[in-house]
Amino acid sequence: MTEPATTACQVTVADIQRAVAHCYGVSVADLRSSRRAPETVQPRFIAIYLAQILTPLTASAIGRLFGDRDHSAILRAIKMIQVRLGKDPTLADEFEMLKAEACRHAGSVWRSRMPGDVLTFDQTLNQFGFELAIVPIGTRDHNGFAPTRGRKASTGE
Repeated sequence: MTEPATTACQVTVADIQRAVAHCYGVSVADLRSSRRAPETVQPRFIAIYLAQILTPLTASAIGRLFGDRDHSAILRAIKMIQVRLGKDPTLADEFEMLKAEACRHAGSVWRSRMPGDVLTFDQTLNQFGFELAIVPIGTRDHNGFAPTRGRKASTGE
């Protein structure tokens, strides 16, 4: 497979949301909200499209990070922005600037997601802010869960 014409970085949806919110003068909470005001819809759609091309997340995962939206709403937002970008050169310029801005927030250069890119389970967890912890089976509680810090695992007796 050919490499993308861009360079690599680890940009997160939070980086994208901050960059778009800053550029359009809205809050990150507005991007995640269910408000349909015109001043929030276009920035939200742009942030969703950036998340789709700059991260390895699925539409469902992106939807969860944008106010628990359904994957079909995410796909619709992506399609609408793609059409607008093709028709509006000013918006296309803003979009390119936002790619760079999101990367600046991440502190590195960005890389587009390419079809066939595969993430490990650890990388997927890290994208959502979780860490993988290996816990010996004998230390789990009666429900099969690892004990939390400061609590002893119950034996289920």
